[in-house]
Amino acid sequence: MTPSNLRKQFESPNSPLSQWLASEVHVDEPRRIVRTDDTTILLSKVEPGFALELHNTLDLLGFTSDDDFKLKIKERMWDAYPESMSRVEAWRKSVKDILVQSGDKFSIPAARLNEIQIGVDSVAALLDATLWTSPALADDSYEPESGESKAYLENLQALTDGSDIFTRFYGYYEGKSVMNHCPGALFARKLLATGWEICTGVNTPDAGSS
Repeated sequence: MTPSNLRKQFESPNSPLSQWLASEVHVDEPRRIVRTDDTTILLSKVEPGFALELHNTLDLLGFTSDDDFKLKIKERMWDAYPESMSRVEAWRKSVKDILVQSGDKFSIPAARLNEIQIGVDSVAALLDATLWTSPALADDSYEPESGESKAYLENLQALTDGSDIFTRFYGYYEGKSVMNHCPGALFARKLLATGWEICTGVNTPDAGSS
């Protein structure tokens, strides 16, 4: 039996909630109510089953095979791009290069690849802000500053507890907080960890380190 607080259909453009989103938040794209309770309305702009399809696609592309994926990215970064390029930018470009190559190989729909690429860009922006010293590929002696390690752990935790870059607070509707969420936080967390380890050359620091 399907719980009454779960919905699968997108809201009609003429529904009161859609009209509120358009007038108060300037969101005109369709949204569906994923979950609602006494205090919160959780919305999504993607279709039901997106998270499962995303996981299956990433698995097919090799994104969930840590060692192989990291090796491909590292080889691409240092072989295909100039040493003067920042490590984060080389990482972003390399991930997208391999994504396109794998997408062609496995005939992944362009729309799905585009969704993943947008996620890669978002994580790259977060990683770039985290590594504020902007290490270049040529910086063989680079080691992350303690502040960079701390910022990384904070961002990683944010992607774990749900207060992440993919969640947006829209405001209050009928006394409830309205949140929009894209179910890609687990992918983003994994990608951020992979990017950190490749760009810094060190594993995820212990939460208790300073």
